[in-house]
Amino acid sequence: MTGQGISSEAFPFPSEPGEGKSAQTATFALAIVAGMKPPCRSRPNPDIPETAANRECQVARLQSGDGRCISAPLFGGQQMETRTASADDAEGMGQVLREIIEHTGRQRPHDASFVMGRYIADSTSIRCTVAVDGSGNIVGFQSLKKAVAGNPYDTPEGWGIIGTHISPKVHRQGVGKLLFSATREAARQAGLEKIDAYIGADNPSGLKYYNAMGFRTYRTPEGIVQKVCDL
Repeated sequence: MTGQGISSEAFPFPSEPGEGKSAQTATFALAIVAGMKPPCRSRPNPDIPETAANRECQVARLQSGDGRCISAPLFGGQQMETRTASADDAEGMGQVLREIIEHTGRQRPHDASFVMGRYIADSTSIRCTVAVDGSGNIVGFQSLKKAVAGNPYDTPEGWGIIGTHISPKVHRQGVGKLLFSATREAARQAGLEKIDAYIGADNPSGLKYYNAMGFRTYRTPEGIVQKVCDL
């Protein structure tokens, strides 16, 4: 079943098209594998029974930190892998944003040049990770940037800033867990101690996702919930 469009990154930039206060964040609807504990930790969850079904669902495998691919079986046995985004991925990442727009009706920039500047070639980027299905299609991506002084999210300097965007076509397939496994390891490799998530207060599914990833609320500016993951 197709879920709602997924985009956890709120946009505090009034100059960007279609991004008013009530439309800053597209609805995030990533389902979390039932029974799994937040994976904001350095080892697999020991409380999950080692059964064939759970092996198929558990996707929180650590990224090596050197940018190479990792893969994990998801619901239904579909294979997905993650890798570092490159310039060649800009159009595919833009397509993910377009699919989210089509599903939510909330407009936002989505062309390849925007993707390049904001996610792939941004000077503060630590890593942007894409999730790729068995056919080679990009189905989601997650960006990790280092907060600098004066950043638009008011995130403390030196923290990481995360943004997550996943196609509604892969709703309930564990893509978010796979992406965060790679992002979390990249954050550790970069020496980060905390990661900030800036989420619209009217985005309950996004809030639920980050809660499940081990984030906790630390600040609530008007219309926004900011969460942090301690590494």
